[in-house]
Amino acid sequence: MTIHDLFSADIIIERDIPYIIDGDPRQKLDLYAPRNASGLPVAIYFYGGGWRSGDKRLFEHLGRALAVRGIIAVAVNYRLTPAVRHPAHAEDCAAAVAWTEREIKTRGGDPERIFLIGHSAGAHLAALITVDDHFLRAAGVPMESIRGTVMISGASDLRVHAETTVFTRREYI
Repeated sequence: MTIHDLFSADIIIERDIPYIIDGDPRQKLDLYAPRNASGLPVAIYFYGGGWRSGDKRLFEHLGRALAVRGIIAVAVNYRLTPAVRHPAHAEDCAAAVAWTEREIKTRGGDPERIFLIGHSAGAHLAALITVDDHFLRAAGVPMESIRGTVMISGASDLRVHAETTVFTRREYI
């Protein structure tokens, strides 16, 4: 499939859906789905950027690529440092998962087949809310809804990560 084919594909795209009513302008997600979707698995994507940069719109190609393959994709924006500090990023991600778990059936997804995917800082957030169940539990999401988590170049030991100034600084973490 070429990039032209991907961006010409007949899929449904919903942009800037607030996952927290009257929340911060960053607390929005984009949804990519095949037409006539029914009972499909769902992939929720959290981008990287050192917890301080990034935007869901940069991953439209990923959302489209998953949708043309029969997977509903959800790309999530979350609040960034320095405007917020940990654990706000993880709480936002858990809130986006909660919205998805509640609403995805009306868009053709299966709320019991949700997968989390993240890159870099987003991988850290996906893993964190999967392993430390208090984030999802606080958001009202049953852990059984999460069927898997994929970490791409994720930060898993923040003690080591915080000691370097190559990419980030301790105060960002």
